[in-house]
Amino acid sequence: MRLAPIDPACARLVARAGHALGIALAGLTNALAPEVIVVGGGVAAGLPAFRPHIDEVMSRYTVLVETPRIVTAVDGFAGAVGAAAWAAEPPSGYPAPIQPSGH
Repeated sequence: MRLAPIDPACARLVARAGHALGIALAGLTNALAPEVIVVGGGVAAGLPAFRPHIDEVMSRYTVLVETPRIVTAVDGFAGAVGAAAWAAEPPSGYPAPIQPSGH
């Protein structure tokens, strides 16, 4: 299988997004010291492209803690599943979801 050439503009956007993700994840790692970071949705789908940029930034900016493993959610529907679980049974202290009227 022959892959299409990489568009330079796309490569720059992926690098920029990966760099931003790396900065965000390094900040969270420094604040929370997680052992594992689980990503889902579009980030999970693009992780192979983002990963070199994320790893490079995190290796520079993660301090005093070990860099966590970064893994993907089981599928691309983690956000939808979480929203559905929340709607089915909101955590205590949150209002119940608005129910549609029976028109």
